[in-house]
Parts: sequence; structure tokens; C-alpha cells
Amino acid sequence: MAVSVSYREAYRHHRRVKGKPRERLVLYSLRLLLHHGEGFVVRRISGRRQAETREHIPDIAVFFKGREVTQVEVTGTEVPFCEMKVKGIFVLPSKARYAEKQGERYILVFFNDPEFPCGEWLLWIPGHELVRAVAYADEWVGETIHGCIERYYVVPKRRFNGGRGGYGLVSLAHYIRYLAGLELDPRVDALVNFMPTGCRK
Repeated sequence: MAVSVSYREAYRHHRRVKGKPRERLVLYSLRLLLHHGEGFVVRRISGRRQAETREHIPDIAVFFKGREVTQVEVTGTEVPFCEMKVKGIFVLPSKARYAEKQGERYILVFFNDPEFPCGEWLLWIPGHELVRAVAYADEWVGETIHGCIERYYVVPKRRFNGGRGGYGLVSLAHYIRYLAGLELDPRVDALVNFMPTGCRK
């Protein structure tokens, strides 16, 4: 006997089993890396707030000294990069529209489950760069694993920041510190970030 599962039920199951653990890993890692409580506050955005609007509200908000610095959207896949039939990272148009409104203060985080913990399991892109990337991205329309037809932008992986192991998280935390005004350059390895305060211009 076939069992019918609604899209909503399938989505809720996937969110509980995959989405929430990804979000929690990013949330708690950022709390550790940003020294939560010492100026930074990293919070999950409630499902109720997300449901109040048709916009694609992100999952995490980061505050520094009471001011919202960024919103972080966490998405992901269960397919290793080497096995992807369509090469690239799928981005919903609703996420790109929200990124366009928020600019550099929106961050899309892409979590690749099978790459965790040694491969390129966490990649990220700021909103303003995502908007530029989707302007030139291919589009994919097809049936998802939940059985519904959806449209995505396919953004090349090279447009995202990150690296192997934990570098993706470290560089993400650095970028958030840059947004808070604590770093001079958004690139982790920029020389100006290592200069003594008196030498910086």
C-alpha cells in the first residue's frame, strides 16, 4: 500500500533531520569563534518570525554591541561535490531577492554533509556577491527530492568563500568581525589585518 506524504510533511522532516543540525553547528560554532557574550550575540531567528512574511528570512542573526551586524542563511546538500551531476550550488530565487535587499549584511552558508569534517563542507558568500553571481548564473528547473517543481540559480562553487576542514567557519567568523568594524579587510589573510594598530592607514 502506497503512503502519500505531503510536501509540507516532507519539508518538515528534512528540516528536522538535516536543516536544524546544520543550523545548530553553524550557530554554536559562531558563538565560540566570536566569543558570544563579549560584545557579540548570535541568535537563531524564530520560525514564527520567518513565517510572518513571504520573504526568505535567514536562520541566524548576529549582533555586536546591540546592533544587528548580519543575518546568516544556512542551506545544504547531501551530495558530495564529486558526485554532483549539475556542478554548482543551487540557490533559490527568494534567497537571492533577500540578499539583494540586505547586501553585504546577508550571508548565505552552504553546508555539504558528506564533505564534513575534512573536505569543503562549509562555503559562504555575502549577499552583494551572491547578487552579482546569480546575474550570470545558469538556471535549473526540475523536480526536487520532495517531489515538487522548483527553480534555482546554479552558482559556481568558485564564487563562494571557504576551504577544507574548518577554514570555512574561521573565514566566516572573520568576515562577521569585519562587518562589526573589528577587522580592516574582509579577507582573512590580508596583510593589513596583521599590522600593529599604529601602522594601519
